[in-house]
Amino acid sequence: MSPFPLAQPLFGKPYAVKSIKGDSEQPFRLMLDRMIPMRDGVGLSADLYLPNGDGPHGDGSFPMTLLRTIYGKQEPRYIAWTRAFMERGYAMVLQDCRGRYDSDGDWVPYVCEIPDGYDTHEWIGEQAWCDGNIGTFGLSYPGFTQSAPATLRSKYLKGLVPIASQQDNYGHHRVDGVIALATSMFFVAILRKSLQTEALAQLDLNALLRQLPLNTVLEELGDSPYYRDVIAHEKYDDFWSSYSLRDKYDEVEVPSYFITGWYDSLLHETITVFNGWQANARNVEAREKTKLLIGPWSHQVSPWGKAQLGSNGEFEDRAFGPDAPGDAVAEHLRWYDTRLKGIDNGMDDEPPIKLFVMGANEWRFENEWPLARTQWTDFHMGADGGLSAEASDAEGAISFDYDPNDPVPSWGAQYQSMDLTGPRDRSEIRRVMTCWSSRLMYWKKASK
Repeated sequence: MSPFPLAQPLFGKPYAVKSIKGDSEQPFRLMLDRMIPMRDGVGLSADLYLPNGDGPHGDGSFPMTLLRTIYGKQEPRYIAWTRAFMERGYAMVLQDCRGRYDSDGDWVPYVCEIPDGYDTHEWIGEQAWCDGNIGTFGLSYPGFTQSAPATLRSKYLKGLVPIASQQDNYGHHRVDGVIALATSMFFVAILRKSLQTEALAQLDLNALLRQLPLNTVLEELGDSPYYRDVIAHEKYDDFWSSYSLRDKYDEVEVPSYFITGWYDSLLHETITVFNGWQANARNVEAREKTKLLIGPWSHQVSPWGKAQLGSNGEFEDRAFGPDAPGDAVAEHLRWYDTRLKGIDNGMDDEPPIKLFVMGANEWRFENEWPLARTQWTDFHMGADGGLSAEASDAEGAISFDYDPNDPVPSWGAQYQSMDLTGPRDRSEIRRVMTCWSSRLMYWKKASK
């Protein structure tokens, strides 16, 4: 048995591991903690995984795949992907972002990823073991580390696969101004160079969320300047725009394959980035070949997540059928084959959007989102507390007891953590009431 057992994949069947006996060849070449220099002289640590052999060109070079992460380049979910990538002929670079884990420098959340990502692309592209083609991958923050530096257009960058990424955090840590407390408070787990999640998991998150004032609630736990900035910057300003993509889509010229889930906390942001990329990218190739995949998944219960759907698509209070679980690695490799190897596998001929229709429990291709055939219907709130398609001049009001110490709980839907996300039975949560004037307020329902 190998003294260096590989992490098991988080999906499908485990990959066979060659035993190491005597002078037997290793299953691949591994180079740890290689420092990649940035423009300011700071070194970022990277681990290099190279397939055996001389590569597809006979000169020892390979198409490269790159992960840039703040969560540690030894994260098991990505280590589990290395064998499948290399068996398909792709080399891999897994890099710690600036100021994180084994990398030098000071981490400036999001802002530093633009120049550092570009410098990493350029350095990898110039190495003898790179054939000049780089594809990127990663979930959440590592999704942003792909899209942000794409605006600087390294000639080596050929295809992105951002999973659950954002345009900027004004649509994530603040949702158009409203603070997403649980998401923003996660940054107290990212102190200095490593994660503090195991210690924080022992605390009562709901009790933490009830503390006031918001701007100092985390001070006893640890110093989180980013969280304080989220609280301080209520409106979209330079703090958010300093790394935002919203005015930079016309700077990208590489196709991207965006992936998310209906229960992902970054669903809306991912769709926003996809639409911006598809409509405004610098060239026709990037606009026409960019794709979007949406499954019945959440941020962490998904083909890439810490937990998987059941074999029949079981997820909390629902089962979405055997086609629901998905295969994250297979999707990456299919995309890389097209973008990095130039293989015509039919992916470019498919409509740009593939989504899972929950209830029907089937996959479907579409051309845009929102769907062009959507029929938008206005529903007006009436004096009796009901909804009607007909507007009324009658005014009504319903009173309710507001108690901040007994808030309406979040239960299910698009939540970042595993314990609250997904399809949940909300029948016991019936406390949401409101006051209104039917002339001023109405709801919309989309029928598709």
